[in-house]
Amino acid sequence: MTKVSIVTLRAMLIATLAGWIGGATGGRAFAAGNHYTPLPVGLATRYALFHYYQHRDLQALARFPETHEFVHPDNRLIFHKSEARFGLTENARLGFTGIMRENQGNIAARAAFELGKLEYLEGNNAAALDAFERINQMDKKLLPVYQSYHSAALINAGDSRKAATLIARMDPGIWAAYAYYNLAKSYHGKDSNMSRPLLALRVSGALNVDQGTGVDQGTGGDQGISADETARAARMELSDRIYLASGVLALQEQDNEKARNFLSKVMVNSPFAPQALFAHGLTFAEDGNYRNAIQSWYRAKKYPLTIEGVSRAHAGIAFAFLQEGNRFRAIESYLESISAYKRELRVLNKIIHTIQKIGFYQSMLRESELDRLDSFLEENINTNTPKAAYLVFLAREKAFYGKMEDLVSMEKIIALLDDHLGDLDIFQGMLTDRIKGFSKARTRIQTARYKSVLARVDKQSARIDQSRKNAARNKDFLSVASGQVQQQYQKIGYLRSRLQRIKNSQPVDRQQFKVMEEKLDRFEGLVIWRAKELFPLNMEKIEEELASLAFEVDSLEAAIRRVDDVLSIGPVSLETKLKQVAKARKKTAALKLRSSRLLVELDKELGEISIQRLKGKKEEIQTEYELARLSLARLYETIARAEHSATVEQGARQGKGSSRSEKK
Repeated sequence: MTKVSIVTLRAMLIATLAGWIGGATGGRAFAAGNHYTPLPVGLATRYALFHYYQHRDLQALARFPETHEFVHPDNRLIFHKSEARFGLTENARLGFTGIMRENQGNIAARAAFELGKLEYLEGNNAAALDAFERINQMDKKLLPVYQSYHSAALINAGDSRKAATLIARMDPGIWAAYAYYNLAKSYHGKDSNMSRPLLALRVSGALNVDQGTGVDQGTGGDQGISADETARAARMELSDRIYLASGVLALQEQDNEKARNFLSKVMVNSPFAPQALFAHGLTFAEDGNYRNAIQSWYRAKKYPLTIEGVSRAHAGIAFAFLQEGNRFRAIESYLESISAYKRELRVLNKIIHTIQKIGFYQSMLRESELDRLDSFLEENINTNTPKAAYLVFLAREKAFYGKMEDLVSMEKIIALLDDHLGDLDIFQGMLTDRIKGFSKARTRIQTARYKSVLARVDKQSARIDQSRKNAARNKDFLSVASGQVQQQYQKIGYLRSRLQRIKNSQPVDRQQFKVMEEKLDRFEGLVIWRAKELFPLNMEKIEEELASLAFEVDSLEAAIRRVDDVLSIGPVSLETKLKQVAKARKKTAALKLRSSRLLVELDKELGEISIQRLKGKKEEIQTEYELARLSLARLYETIARAEHSATVEQGARQGKGSSRSEKK
């Protein structure tokens, strides 16, 4: 399992998500034909920044725009910081270098700082110093962080004097406190006199005050934890480190009272509490106050044996009882220690066996039978189980912790790919349903029937238009008259025919009949005159109605053509997209398979390393166990010899007494 494999996989995953997951809502929008239409740069960037500040670097990288020509340098810097956090260090290195080359001022300085920090964390101290020394100005908010990293790189390079000069210019705050703490460690490695390290630690403690984190957005604490809580926890941890280091240095200087004063300030829930308690007891033991030493060491016994100082506390209690002349309590202490060692050896055997059986990942990072092992303390059961203690023990090694982070990252990647496969399955099902829907619609919607109806309407409108033209040519006013006029004309005809029937059927007054006919003639003339008067207007209305009808027919024909196009082209387009989804699913499934294989390889590697280290710890505890048994045996032997000597001496005295009685 190599780092290159993980980096390659991460890059492939970003490319996949950029094309599909990111394509739906982020930097690259999906379009038919295997092309991706970029979203507006501003919108895509806002999507990416949202995920960056949520510490979801994979999604952020997938959603950043493909090109950066119009992206603000600040966003480019965040993009490469996200690459660095995600493990694409070479890409990030090239990106920071590019920003430094293309820009000046504050943005170039920030890029140089990020490059220096990356090199420092990667262990490239010379490259880190080279980047830090290019910075000639720095944003005030970021200045303490830069100074802290720069001074740490100088200390690693062995230049404590230059580091001290840089640190002296720092403002109070946690970053200055860290810098002085690192300086104290450097002095301790060089000086035989502890005055300089103690002074540096004292300054570190004085500067460890709440001045804000000095860290830009996106680099704060874990998700779900506020920046204030993260900063407060960091200050408390640093305070405990300072007090423990100061106490140990004072103990080395044989200033036991000062050492106790420092060590007693270490918080009881601190990870450094066991070491502080052991050292605290040691200060009393060196003063000959074994009773108080025993009290401190008894408190240390409550912590897991994996923590440095706890096994020494076990041995120290028995030693202190012996120094007080209390052999009975010393025996009890040895027996308790032996019992604790035996219990720890059983736990270690169980953990080693479980890792060998189901692997490191399933044993230590998932719920397993190891969770059912008894806890050390009734309170804080989640952090005081043997499983948690040994996980912390293994994670103390930086290389192992990095591999464990890769394993957790791989687990998240596989979960994300699972979600992605689920989304693609849903999309695939939706497209399949849409294609089936088109088939049903083609059966249900018969456009030919609608076309025939429109054809009949078109023929009828043509006949009406021809009638209009004939009326204009023949001056047929009544044919285009309104319905009311035509009804009046028809009624006159009806009255005329009725009058004629009356005349033919019975005798009538000729004069009266003539008057009636004249009236009908006048009415008919009036109707015709009315039709003639309205003839131009009626012709115009008919033309407008025919034009409107023609427009409606054209619109309906166009709509039917569109329906035909949708019913014929739609399924083809959807089938193309369905093939693209199937291709993406195949690619994602292959990526998931590769991720799973890498996870198995990494799990195997972590399992081998953890078993090796646990076996080493087992040997240490076995040695402590044998020493405790040997010490107990020697104590029993010493007591037996003392009792034997006392018995012999008492017998001798009694023998002398009886001899004198016989002589008398």
